[in-house]
Amino acid sequence: MDPMATWVIGDIHGNLAALERLLETLSRDPDGELRIWLTGDLVNRGPDSLGVLRWAARSPLVEAAVLGNHDLKLLACAAGVLPPGARDTFGDVLEAPDREELLHWLRHRPLVHRRGRHLLVHAGLLPSWETARAVDLSRQVEAVLTGPGATAFLGSGRWRRPAEPGPGPDTVDRLATVAGVLAGLRIVDASGRPHPSFTGGLADIPPGHRPWFEASRAVAEGTTVLFGHWARLGFFEGPGVRCLDGGAAYGGHLVALCLDDGRVIRTRA
Repeated sequence: MDPMATWVIGDIHGNLAALERLLETLSRDPDGELRIWLTGDLVNRGPDSLGVLRWAARSPLVEAAVLGNHDLKLLACAAGVLPPGARDTFGDVLEAPDREELLHWLRHRPLVHRRGRHLLVHAGLLPSWETARAVDLSRQVEAVLTGPGATAFLGSGRWRRPAEPGPGPDTVDRLATVAGVLAGLRIVDASGRPHPSFTGGLADIPPGHRPWFEASRAVAEGTTVLFGHWARLGFFEGPGVRCLDGGAAYGGHLVALCLDDGRVIRTRA
């Protein structure tokens, strides 16, 4: 039996103190060593984006981390194609002496991580995407972000909100739109088109819309999708899906889920 316990931690948002308390609890697990998956949004809103990013980039515990919309915003600001907003709290990263090392690590994170029947993504998948399609699109986005097209990708702004990628070749702009889905999707309409700005809970979903994971082909295939991003949904367990955003960005909780036995641990942010 594998002695390593895999824990998935939801959106940290620069809350290093809450993360350290959570890790202390996880380290007391008597069942073996830890490996950790992160749902993205490591930075922003909380008081110590730099500390969280340094830990994530250097900790041997971190097996996988996917990019969230706030991580992409940090990369865009660092590239000079987007100015930081008044509410952004990742200036400590931009001013750090090791910023290039940390940004290089962040830029090389995937949008999707797959192991066995589990798929890790920050926000969601279009209902029409099968698991293999989502993985393939993620790899194409990764190739752009780590190559000479990164500035054009970030400068397009298409990753900032979910939209229908549409048909056609996978250009930089289209792949940035794909990233907007993977890093920003919450609900879709009856045709599977993303709602561009919804942030509410399940009770707030407008008529004619539904959560992205209802009628998801990936879920129907037997994939369990692990995601964050949806703070108003909170910790949520449904058929084939687990949401781990406990609202740490808003003073809620940091949530960890053990993939091996389903245990859940929450720490106040």
